[in-house]
This record gives sequence, C-alpha cells and structure tokens, in this order.
Amino acid sequence: MFQAFQGNVTIYLVSLVAYTYGSRIDLDRIWDQQDISEEFKSQLRKWAVQVHKTLTDSSGGRMISEWAKKRECWEAMQAVLLSQADGTISEIVTTR
Repeated sequence: MFQAFQGNVTIYLVSLVAYTYGSRIDLDRIWDQQDISEEFKSQLRKWAVQVHKTLTDSSGGRMISEWAKKRECWEAMQAVLLSQADGTISEIVTTR
C-alpha cells in the first residue's frame, strides 16, 4: 500500500486501533480463527490511509522515519479520530 514508511504506518495503525478500541477487540476470536474478517481488513486499509496522511502532515517536512520516533508524533496520532467503520466488524464488540 505505502512503499515508503509502511513500517511506521503499520506500527501507528496497530497502536491507534488498540488506543481507540482497546478491550473491545475480540482477540480470542482473532486467535481462534488465526485471521481477521474481510470487513476488518478493508477498514484497516482505510485507516492506514488516515495514519499515513497524519504522519506526513504532522511531520512538518521532517524525515518521517525520524519524526515517528518522537513523543510529539504519538501525541499528534492520538488526536486522530479514526473514521467510522463502514459496517459491522465482527472483531470489534459493541459492549464488553
């Protein structure tokens, strides 16, 4: 998806999903299936675009791989509101 900085995008994507959804993610389901649903995969791709945009926009022209190591980058990421999921994602439970 992103040739450059895909490692940074992946790390921040996982971190943001955990930060946003935390214990609502059904890790037991993911473990049992050893996979995630197509809906979740599709939504992660969309969120990855948001994360990439935030990384590049917040870097202020700095090298993204260096910017991504800074606390200020994580603080900028925490301000990101991931877009609403397009549909039901079975791995994200509504109440727990």
